[in-house]
Amino acid sequence: MINSVFVSAIAGVALTTATVLTSTAAQAALLKFNFTTDQGGSGSFVLNTETPLSLAIPPQLDANGNVVALPVNVYANAVSSFSFSSPGAGSFQYDPIDFALLVSSPSLNSSLGLIGSPACGDFSQDCPLQLEMIYRGAVANLPSLSIDPSNYFLFSVVAFKAFALEATFVEKITSTTATVIPTPALLPGLIGFSAAVIRKRRAAAKERVLN
Repeated sequence: MINSVFVSAIAGVALTTATVLTSTAAQAALLKFNFTTDQGGSGSFVLNTETPLSLAIPPQLDANGNVVALPVNVYANAVSSFSFSSPGAGSFQYDPIDFALLVSSPSLNSSLGLIGSPACGDFSQDCPLQLEMIYRGAVANLPSLSIDPSNYFLFSVVAFKAFALEATFVEKITSTTATVIPTPALLPGLIGFSAAVIRKRRAAAKERVLN
C-alpha cells in the first residue's frame, strides 16, 4: 500500500493540488493546515514541529541486504485538533495523535508522512482514517521537523480494513492552506511590527489630511 501510494503521489498528484501558504512568523513551531477533498470533504489539524522523536524504527532488510521496509520516525502526540468530515467517509476527530514519517533515501528527499487513527499502526486492526502527505524537508536534518509549511504536501485521505492492502475509500486532497501559528516567544516581535505599521499608516493619513 505505502509504496504504490507514495509513487503515484510523486508522479501525478502535484499537478492537480493547489496549496496556499501563509507565513506570519519564520520560526514558529506550530503549523495549522486546512484542506478539502475531491469528494466534498474538509478537515484541519495543527502540527507541532518541535515535537521530539519518540520512536525510531530501523529499516527492514531481506537476506540480500535490500531494504524491504523504510525506516519510520514516530513523533508522539505531535498533531492536535485533527478533524475531518465528508459525505462518504463520515466525521472524525482526534486530539492528540501521532505523526509518522517513512524516511526515504537522502538522495530522494521526499518521505511519506502519515497522520491517522491510533489503530492504523496495527495491521491486524481496521484503519478508519489516515491522512497521507509527502514530506519534503531535508532527510539529513531529521529527526528535527521542518518549520516550512511548503515542505508538507497533503495528497489523500484513506481507510483500510484489517490485513488489507487495498483502501476501502480514497479521497484526494485538492486544496491545502497552511498557516504558521506564532508561538508566545514570537508575539512581542509581531506586536512591535504591527505597532510600527499602525504608526506609519497614521502618519500617512495625517499627511494626506494636511495636504
